[in-house]
Amino acid sequence: MKDKLTLVWLGEYYHRTKRLPNLQKELRKITGEEEKTTMTDDQMLQTVKRLNAQFGGAHIKGGA
Repeated sequence: MKDKLTLVWLGEYYHRTKRLPNLQKELRKITGEEEKTTMTDDQMLQTVKRLNAQFGGAHIKGGA
């Protein structure tokens, strides 16, 4: 019942807006998903280092 009421309410909300928002953005808001972004090489390296430390991995100096 709650899902049906929510759908009716959203239908009325969107019916009254002058410009319909992007569906993908609205779905991300509802599901809590973030927009996909591309990481730079430096961001990826920092993420790998952080995960390595979290999982108890060793840091070897001089390794690429």
